[in-house]
Amino acid sequence: MLRGLAYTFIYTSSTRLSIITRLVVPITILLYLLIGPFLKLRILPSLLHILPALTMVLAILYLCGSFRRVLGGLQFVAIFSAAGLAINAFAKIFNLWIVDIVSVAVSSLRGALMFVTIALVFQWIKIGEVRWLLERIGLGRLGAAIAIAFSQLPCIIVMYSESLVTVRLKHGSRYLYKAVLPLILYSANHAREIAEAMYIHGIPGYPVQTSMRVRDVAVIVVSITVLLGSLYTSISINT
Repeated sequence: MLRGLAYTFIYTSSTRLSIITRLVVPITILLYLLIGPFLKLRILPSLLHILPALTMVLAILYLCGSFRRVLGGLQFVAIFSAAGLAINAFAKIFNLWIVDIVSVAVSSLRGALMFVTIALVFQWIKIGEVRWLLERIGLGRLGAAIAIAFSQLPCIIVMYSESLVTVRLKHGSRYLYKAVLPLILYSANHAREIAEAMYIHGIPGYPVQTSMRVRDVAVIVVSITVLLGSLYTSISINT
């Protein structure tokens, strides 16, 4: 499960789209999902509000060849969503607090979709492009350090998963805390190796495509138009 989560942070998609397009589309979808709770939509309008964004994200992942990889990482989010639904169902059965299970399910779906959209950014943008973006906003060498830290995140998560499996097989599920010390040592050694490699070899540059072409404009215009149309329809049905 954690290994699947790690794979969602690895760049796998090579497209001919500009980096501007690959940033604008996911950010637009995230903003579209974030305004949902403030609209006070009922159940059906809420589903109509989420459905176009869900379709767009899944279509992009399928076309980029990252569908299975991101859905594998979504298992981690699904566990927490299922736990939240179970807790709220328990509360409703015993009248601990007033809760609408359907609303909670819709909110869980929105949260899972936001996770997939964030994963889309990592699938679509290379580490070199992340470094370029951070340096463009004035972070300089700190931007390069942050980009390298992001590139090592999947490796750390995979090592964490392997440590948990090893400790569980050797000591049982009660002693999972014994994986903490090996992970700290591994992280320190790995960070030193990365720092030494950067000091010896430096950080190579990477050409970033920023020019907007016809297909970039078309993708952005179609995405924004679909989301605005869905927003208008959801609000109209809700009133």
